[in-house]
Amino acid sequence: MENAFYIATCRFHVKEKDRLLITGYFLDNRPDGNRIEIRLDGKELFYTTDGIRLHPLKFRKIRKRLITKQFFLWIHLPKDWREASRLEVLQSYRGKEELMKTFAVSELKNLEKWLANSIDKVNTEEKGFSVEGWYYSRKNASIRFLDENQNELEMKEEKIRRLDVLREYPECKKEEIAGFKAFYEEGIPRKLEVCFEEEEKNAEEIINLKRKLRRQKMLDDFRKVRIYYRQFGICAAFIRAGDKLSGKKRYRV
Repeated sequence: MENAFYIATCRFHVKEKDRLLITGYFLDNRPDGNRIEIRLDGKELFYTTDGIRLHPLKFRKIRKRLITKQFFLWIHLPKDWREASRLEVLQSYRGKEELMKTFAVSELKNLEKWLANSIDKVNTEEKGFSVEGWYYSRKNASIRFLDENQNELEMKEEKIRRLDVLREYPECKKEEIAGFKAFYEEGIPRKLEVCFEEEEKNAEEIINLKRKLRRQKMLDDFRKVRIYYRQFGICAAFIRAGDKLSGKKRYRV
């Protein structure tokens, strides 16, 4: 479909009950005749639309078209929406109607309990690791870090301002976005579970740290091989790559 609408995310308003948000992109960066319908068990729902220009670092390409604008569809759900079975998103363009996405109401019920958050960066080192991200905190939300055996890790935390998050969460105030960077210097667990909790809402993010450490070490080894190639040529680089894979050490005299 020309000027198709592509759904990016679906979440609830962090403050208002029964208000659902769907974000996405039009191929032409504007509706331009493309009509979106939201139906709950076949009944059309009212919604409002906002559009924002993406930061240049967030530009993307869909079907070889440059996307520079994101659209917010704020849907007003009826009070009895939990008794329904499905929510459908449809688009019609020049007389052609197409079903884009179907959400089971059971899926929406889970989204309703989700506490907004994001783990943006994880760095591993030989003796520890760090985690960077943010979470929504209006009513004293808490964050905990657990290893694969559910042992709580005592991590050092720094607060970080995350004004960039407000572009994705325009209904929030800057003081409601809790940015953080947490450090742990007593080893690297196999898995890390980050738990966010606030009254009736919660969220969990699980990170495989050992896999990440192996991948990071592999990338570091390839980087060193490239440097070795620039310094000593391709033959020496092949020897160096073989040493890295076998674990051997060579010393130049």
